[in-house]
Amino acid sequence: GLPDTRLGANRIATGGGVFLKKALLEWRIEENGTVSGKEIAFGRDYLPLGIQIDDYTTFILNLNRDGIYDFPLQLKGFVWTEKSLASVFAYAPTFEEQSGAREYGGGFLYERYPVNTLALGVQGLRGWEDNFNRFRIGPYVRWGISNKWALLVETDYTYFWGGAGGERTGNQVTTYLQLFYHHYEWLVSSATINYAYSDFSLPKDNLTSFRYTIGARLNRNFTVVATYAIGDIQRDLDYAQELSIFATVKF
Repeated sequence: GLPDTRLGANRIATGGGVFLKKALLEWRIEENGTVSGKEIAFGRDYLPLGIQIDDYTTFILNLNRDGIYDFPLQLKGFVWTEKSLASVFAYAPTFEEQSGAREYGGGFLYERYPVNTLALGVQGLRGWEDNFNRFRIGPYVRWGISNKWALLVETDYTYFWGGAGGERTGNQVTTYLQLFYHHYEWLVSSATINYAYSDFSLPKDNLTSFRYTIGARLNRNFTVVATYAIGDIQRDLDYAQELSIFATVKF
C-alpha cells in the first residue's frame, strides 16, 4: 500500500491498499526476427508516451499525470520495422485513483529512426474525467550524439477544459532537456533543464529548474549518485535548492 502523495500545487495522488505497476498479457501476432513485427497487450502498464524517464520530479511527469500512480488499465497495439515504431492505445482507470480523477482516454505514439543513433517521435492523447478533459500532444528526441554524449528532449502541449467539476479552461507547456556525458564506462554525469508554463493551474505562470547529477557504478551491484538542483523543484513548485547523495544496491 502507498500513502497519498502531493505531486504539486493542488495535486495529490491517492495511495491504495494494493499498488501494482505492471501486469500485462502480451501477444506477438507477427514477427520477422528483429526486422518487423506486430503485438497487442492488455493489462496495467505505463502509457506509451514520450521518452519514458523515471524522474517523477520533472514537470513533464508530475504536471502531465505521468507520476508513480499513473499505470492505467489499457489495451495497446504496436507495429514496428527497422526504421519505425507505431502504437495506438485505449485506457481506463484502475479505481485506485481518487473518485474525481479516474480518467478514460486513448492516444498514439510514432517513432522514426533516420539512423541507428537517433529516434524522432511524436505522441498524443485525449482523456476525460469528472474534473476536466485534456488533449495532449508533443514531439520528443533520443539522440546518441557520440560515444561520449547523449541527449533526451521532450516538449508537450496540453489543453484543458472543464468537465462536471467546473468550466476551467487553460493551456500548459512542459519541456524537458537532459544532456549526458560518459566520462568513463563506470562514470556518467548529466545536466537537466525543466521548463513549464500554465495559464491556469500553477502557482505562477512559468516554472524553471536545473539539475546536475553524477553517478559512479563501482561494480555491477553498487552505484553511488550525487545530485544538485536549483529552481522550482519543491512539491509545492516553489524556489529551492537541493543537494542529495544516495546509493543503489542490486542483488
